[in-house]
Amino acid sequence: MKLFARIICLLIAIVFLNGCNSDAVIEATSYNIVFDSASSDIVDNAHIENQNEIIITIDEQIEITIPYELTLNDVLAIANKRRQGIKQPDISIAQELTKGSATGSINSQVWLSSVARLLLSQEEAIYDAETYFDMLRYAYGAYTYFGGDEVFLPIFDKIIEALYKQEKWTPLELANEIHSQLSTVIFDNHLSINRKFYTAEYNFFVWEAPFDKDNSRFRKRDTGLYVAEIAGYNLDDVFRLSMNEEGEFFYLSVFAEPEDKSSNFSIKVIYENGDKEIVNIRKYNPRRWPHQDSSLRYENNIPIVTLRKMFNPFTENDSYGLAGKEYIEDTVRFLSFAEQLKDEEIIIIDLRSNQGGYDVLAKMWLYSLTGESIPGNYIYLWRHIVPPDSGIDERLLELEKILQQQREGFLNSPYIGLALPFSQYSPLGENWIVSYLTDRIVSNDKLIVLLIDRYTLSAGEVFTDLLFNMENTLVIGQNTGGCLITSGSMNYYLPYSNIRFDMPPALHIFDETHFREGIGIAPDVWVVGDALKAALAMLGRR
Repeated sequence: MKLFARIICLLIAIVFLNGCNSDAVIEATSYNIVFDSASSDIVDNAHIENQNEIIITIDEQIEITIPYELTLNDVLAIANKRRQGIKQPDISIAQELTKGSATGSINSQVWLSSVARLLLSQEEAIYDAETYFDMLRYAYGAYTYFGGDEVFLPIFDKIIEALYKQEKWTPLELANEIHSQLSTVIFDNHLSINRKFYTAEYNFFVWEAPFDKDNSRFRKRDTGLYVAEIAGYNLDDVFRLSMNEEGEFFYLSVFAEPEDKSSNFSIKVIYENGDKEIVNIRKYNPRRWPHQDSSLRYENNIPIVTLRKMFNPFTENDSYGLAGKEYIEDTVRFLSFAEQLKDEEIIIIDLRSNQGGYDVLAKMWLYSLTGESIPGNYIYLWRHIVPPDSGIDERLLELEKILQQQREGFLNSPYIGLALPFSQYSPLGENWIVSYLTDRIVSNDKLIVLLIDRYTLSAGEVFTDLLFNMENTLVIGQNTGGCLITSGSMNYYLPYSNIRFDMPPALHIFDETHFREGIGIAPDVWVVGDALKAALAMLGRR
């Protein structure tokens, strides 16, 4: 009877441990507690031999194993620790990049679309190539980031040399020649010519075998074997805290590989006991969620905000035609959700397949919700573009333009006040503007769960980044798309060929351990499957 009572008491203690609100970071999935078989109580020197499983040994013969499951509090503690460890880029990096930037005028014809010629002369093709290169050199925000004149001047010489090899060029041939040369050094998912992007794209591969983490060791659940090595990879880089659609936590191994990797590949796993295993890993293909209007709904009494696109919150965009009015109404509706949710203790924000747009919307929404200006983990540079004799100061700094319109009485928006904390830009060098906020983690007593996926892009990634400077937030899903090293851009046109191209003037400087183009920002908890279903299950288990 005493033996039975001891087991029951221990089980109650374990249940308490699993449910306790501890600030400690617990990465293990169980405890190992040993009894003295000669005593009717737990001995004074009972100890945790490892942090992988609870093993109850009684009378040297009875052994009971009880797993310890990570709780939401444990995972939040891990997430908060990660936020404290995010490295901030140094302003000296921005200063160095702007020092090396060339200044000069660009051809004002790039603002004008014309009738495309079916065939270009050699001279016309060279003229368009030179116009494009001037735009790249004097207007592209990442020109010095990708190497500046030292890298680009030799490539431009190669392009001109290639254009001299034939007398006639089609616009498509010209665009392909420029792209093929520059795509060897530029990796920017915003930059394009003739709708062809200079992509930095990675695919993700997932080994779906669940693992537990015991301090710095990873144990495979079905065999109990500890991994010593995955050939060619750092274990801490590939093992990700994960969750299934039932809200249960464990670790999966996730691999980011360049896009030329086939749909499946193999890894060699070596275990601590000497066993070896060749594992075929499948490419993860996330679901792309369709566009829908911003919405607020409740499920299990939890508010769920969905946002698939971040439109300009101040003015109707003429480029959208008749749809412009609907887009501004959608954005205003989204901003109103922040006011409605101020008193909620838990909020889910669904940014899966968010195509991006105006990043100030994310800053305004969180400011409206919390009353705090949430800093990002990047330095923001903006390059001025001033065409000769055009009378246009083409800064493209949307917020600056909006505030000027309001000061001059042309715009009256109730949301201008929300934008003011984010309108502070400082000059840096002759033709640059820089903006960055103080490195700090903002206190937050709500639980904010953000859902992201591989199709969360651009301004959606800015939204994601902001939550990494807030306490009590949890980012769930897959890595974002990695489309943020520069920014969106207006359309430009080459004079003779009428080739359309983008030329982003902005540059976001991140520490590469937090964001990389093509790889994106990693979630706190990876989910293979429906992240919303997993999040609701997780909250239901808390």
